Amino acid sequence: MSEAGPTAAEEWRQNWPLVMAAGMGVSFFSFMSPALGLFFDSLHAEFGWSRTELSMGMTFGALLTVLGSPFVGRLIDRFGSRRLALPGLIATSLSIAAFGLANGSLGQWIALWLVFGIISLSVKTTVWSTAVSGVFSTSRGLALGIALSGTALAQVIVAPLGNWLIETRGWRAAFAWLGLGWGGAALLLCGLFLFDVHDKRRAATRIAGGGQASVPDLPGLTITQAWRDPSLWRVAIATLLTLMVTIAITVHQFPIIVDAGMTRADAAWIGSLVGIASVAGVRGLPG
Repeated sequence: MSEAGPTAAEEWRQNWPLVMAAGMGVSFFSFMSPALGLFFDSLHAEFGWSRTELSMGMTFGALLTVLGSPFVGRLIDRFGSRRLALPGLIATSLSIAAFGLANGSLGQWIALWLVFGIISLSVKTTVWSTAVSGVFSTSRGLALGIALSGTALAQVIVAPLGNWLIETRGWRAAFAWLGLGWGGAALLLCGLFLFDVHDKRRAATRIAGGGQASVPDLPGLTITQAWRDPSLWRVAIATLLTLMVTIAITVHQFPIIVDAGMTRADAAWIGSLVGIASVAGVRGLPG
C-alpha cells in the first residue's frame, strides 16, 4: 500500500511562508498595469504624449513576455523558481525605476518597456505558481488561489500609494519608490522563504553528502502532449481574450475616472476598491 500524503494542515504548517512570499512576488509582477494610468497626466503634461503613445510601450513589452514565456518555463523546470526570482526581482526593480529617466523620446520610452518586458519574465506569474504547486498537493488549489491574490493586492495598494507618491515626490521619484520599494519588500520575503522542490532537493543532497542534486521529477504533460491537448488550447484562448479586455481596462481605468470629473485622490481610492471587489467576488462564487 502506498503511503498517505501530507494533510492540508501539515502542508500549510510547513509551507505557508512560501505562499506569502509567492503572493508578494505576484503582486510585484502585477502592479505596473494598474500603476501606468496614474502617470498619464504627468507624462502628457511634460512630453505631450497621447494615451495611445503612452500605452504603446506596455503593448510591446507584453508581446515580448508572451514570446519569452515558454523559455522561462524551461528554466524554471531546470533550476527552480528561487534562482530566477531573486536576481529577477533586483533587475526588474531597477528596470521600473529606470522609467523615471524618460527624456521625451518616444523611442526611448518604448525601449524602456522592451527592457522591462524581457527582464520581468524572471518574475512572471509562472515563477510563483510553480513554486507553490510543487510543494502543495492536498491543498494546492487554496494555496495557488491565495498566492495569485497578489494581483488583487497590487490593485488595492498601487493606486492610492502611487498617486500619493506622484503628488508629493513627483512622477520620476514615484517610479523609483514603487520599483525599488515594492521590489525590495518582495526580495526580502523571497530571500527568506521562497524554497521550492528544487531547493529542498539540493538541501537534502547536501545533507546526505552527495554530489550535484538531480532535477526533480515534476508531474505534468510533455510539450508535445500539451500542444495536442484541446482543453489547454481552450484555456489559453479564454485567458488571452480575458486579459486583452481586463488589462486594457486596468491601464486606462484611472484616467477615465478622472476625466469623468473626479479628483485624482477619489479616483485612486475607487481603483483600490477594484482589488477588494475582485477578491470578494471570487470568494463569493458557489463551490
